[in-house]
Amino acid sequence: MFSQLTQTTMLFIQKTLVNCEKHPSFFGAALSSPDGLILASHGQLPSDEAAACASSLFIESSNSLAYISESPAKTMLIWTNDKLMTVNRLNDGSILLILFYATDAYQTIYEFSQLTAQKLDQALKMLG
Repeated sequence: MFSQLTQTTMLFIQKTLVNCEKHPSFFGAALSSPDGLILASHGQLPSDEAAACASSLFIESSNSLAYISESPAKTMLIWTNDKLMTVNRLNDGSILLILFYATDAYQTIYEFSQLTAQKLDQALKMLG
């Protein structure tokens, strides 16, 4: 599927990631294939590393969740010392990683990332 993404789809994806700058705590965003190949990125993230990180987080969490008979994660919020990241598995299997500067407003960050993921889901479904 990913090899079939059109130029229009890729432009929409890139525009969606650029629009993440509207959030005041935005640090960077990356969209990757399930196996960790970068599809698009924006901001202060090293794109290849971000894609590999996002993929690895989902693979490892899915393996861990299997121990308790849970389905793979759909969305994750992860706090580091100075950042908050959201990781969303989209309907086509691609993974959206968005990093924000650490903030107490995790609910608005979660909602913002969910809306971004929904936009990308719709675009990939209609345009891909």
